[in-house]
Amino acid sequence: MDIDFELPVVFNAIPHGRKTKATMVGTVPVSVDLAECGRGELDPVATVRFDGQLDRPTSYFHRGGDLFVPHCRLEDLPRTFVPYEKNTSYLFHKADRSIRLTVDNARMDGRRSYVYPKALAEARTWTKPLDLRPLTDIKFTEPYQDGIDSQISRHRERCARLLLSEGLVYLRVSEPVIAVDLDLKNGVSDAWIRPLWRSSHGITTAKTDPIPPHAVFRLDDEDGLLSFLAAAGVPDSRPENWNTVSVALHDASRLAVDSSEMSVYSAGARIVKKAQDWLGEHQVIDDLFRIVERSNDTEYPSQLGDLLLDALAIHRDGIRVFSNEYDVLGTRLVTEMWDDRSVSLALPSFK
Repeated sequence: MDIDFELPVVFNAIPHGRKTKATMVGTVPVSVDLAECGRGELDPVATVRFDGQLDRPTSYFHRGGDLFVPHCRLEDLPRTFVPYEKNTSYLFHKADRSIRLTVDNARMDGRRSYVYPKALAEARTWTKPLDLRPLTDIKFTEPYQDGIDSQISRHRERCARLLLSEGLVYLRVSEPVIAVDLDLKNGVSDAWIRPLWRSSHGITTAKTDPIPPHAVFRLDDEDGLLSFLAAAGVPDSRPENWNTVSVALHDASRLAVDSSEMSVYSAGARIVKKAQDWLGEHQVIDDLFRIVERSNDTEYPSQLGDLLLDALAIHRDGIRVFSNEYDVLGTRLVTEMWDDRSVSLALPSFK
């Protein structure tokens, strides 16, 4: 189904009547053909409450090897956005951020004249949103067309994650997991256990993402979860802060996460994310950083598992890698999961 958008874009061009380039902001029409399917083609997989009983449940559906969650009704799907307004939708979040960064940079050091149309610079002087006009209504020459085209391509890529079914729009997402963080409570080993929403990039070390957990488990891997907790010395196999109502499984056969493999990446990413000035210098640490930063939580070199073992060894030898003993314990248990896994998939290697 074709959906027409008015996409705000930012680029350099020479405004009419000027001799030098300025930062231009306006809208361009973009038509996108959204994928469609019948409601019967969406198979229920799981219902997850990410914030316990206070949270509305998120329903996951399977189609064609991917998982989808309800996004909005078709009539509520935004067709455009106003830069600097609050609560920009998923489709336009990155576009809004790009425009904000570009316009703010252009206005630094009193360079308001570099933002065009002029009314946009004046609007930002009063911290108002940008009331944009179509580019067809603005006279300019020598536009940076590649910049415009790349923004349109990014918008199409985000739209490619949408699926329309009987008036509802669904969003393709990553498979959720159960996350575990070990801790000490009243002198006794404890664990924070919760469903974890994975972004489209999976578990990452991005500044805006939380610290990766000690370990993660597929939604139906209760045996693996309980074994990990027992090995960590958590006295209760069902800690008080874990409620099975948080996850209701409908079709576990659609789940694809391997608990041990994703936990290895999460453990490595946790080291990278928590890195501070106290982190020691060693080739093992350099290699671990390189792999984590160039990989993702489903595709990484198998060397990462060995590097976690090496990281534990050099930490014991006095080169600080971990900030506390529960990070050491969590990493050690993950390496044991890695060694005990019954099936090993071929993973890529970097040269």
